[in-house]
Amino acid sequence: MNGIESGSMIDGFIESEVAAGPRSLSEVQQGVMKRAEETQQQIADLFSVQIDVVSKAEEWKEGLSYDPSIQIDAIAESDSAAGMHNLQTRVTTLDTGALETDRDEDYWKRVETHEGVHETQHVAVAQGAVVDGEEDILLPLVEWHAITESGQPDSDLTPEYVSHRQKGDEIAGLIGADTIKTALREGNILGLQEKIAIARLREQLGLPADQEFVIAA
Repeated sequence: MNGIESGSMIDGFIESEVAAGPRSLSEVQQGVMKRAEETQQQIADLFSVQIDVVSKAEEWKEGLSYDPSIQIDAIAESDSAAGMHNLQTRVTTLDTGALETDRDEDYWKRVETHEGVHETQHVAVAQGAVVDGEEDILLPLVEWHAITESGQPDSDLTPEYVSHRQKGDEIAGLIGADTIKTALREGNILGLQEKIAIARLREQLGLPADQEFVIAA
């Protein structure tokens, strides 16, 4: 059995482990190791040959640097997503592709970092809206924040997320990137809305950014 066949076997174990639904990374790792041990013994019993499936599984396990509590599920198929963080339940999930033996480790590390931004910096973001023109841009700004903090290039992103990144860049050029990030961390959605509205009004009136401007109550 060569390395490619061994890798395919490990990928099959991973798929089997999450077939019944999401599981933590540590649970998937334990399940894959158990399957590797059982398979190695079955091959030895049936064919009287020694195939070192366990070493391949251990190599795979040691190569994973994600948070052991992170959830693993087939979300690329069900939700067209590589990673997800539920702001209500505070559960972060990575697609099974993050565990594949031939995975792009740099790509998946950026995905994990992206979801970590949601988990650690968007705790105060509640239901609400940030209106720019006729568009609610709260979600684009939240995703822009995670994209920029994780350093994801457009090649990592779906067309929808490229548009989120573009919208965030536009608003950052209007009121400043740090202003957006601070407002999201603090959950100050109303303050963010006010800053965007004032900046847009400045644009319409042709006022310079450093000119004092007050909206009368």
